[in-house]
Amino acid sequence: MNANNKALPETTDVLIVGNGPVGAALAALLGRYGVQTLVIDKVHDVLLMPRAIALDNEALRILQLAGLAEDAFEKIVIPEVRMHCPMVGQFGRANTAGSLDGHPKLVTFYQPDLEGALRVQSRRFANVASRGGGSWKVCSRTTTACSPGCAANSAKAIAYVPVT
Repeated sequence: MNANNKALPETTDVLIVGNGPVGAALAALLGRYGVQTLVIDKVHDVLLMPRAIALDNEALRILQLAGLAEDAFEKIVIPEVRMHCPMVGQFGRANTAGSLDGHPKLVTFYQPDLEGALRVQSRRFANVASRGGGSWKVCSRTTTACSPGCAANSAKAIAYVPVT
């Protein structure tokens, strides 16, 4: 993520609040379709503590659509999931072997690697800007746009604000 020493874009179509895996994937998807996008986060860098551990075939399909290569981050296929309870033992089992739509049904991964790969992908697009490491607030809002700001460095108009 870029430092805040650059001015925010004068206008943007979409403001994404949060540059975790969902925000970064959304930025990459919007970047592919030419949508002017600004991503803001309270930190510059990827957090090194994983918070998610598994993706299913649908999530992998979305990551592929966002432009991530098959080898963009390491994945380990999970062929079976068992659910255990200390009081009753195993109470459920899911067969996750095989694939759907060309993707494994379930994989495990290291979230910081995925976030890093998604941020690299979104930086490939000139229409996607990222800022991190600041406190953000909405400075003004109308029925059709809002303006976020970080001190005197604020964008003029934003049409959509998905909060991730």
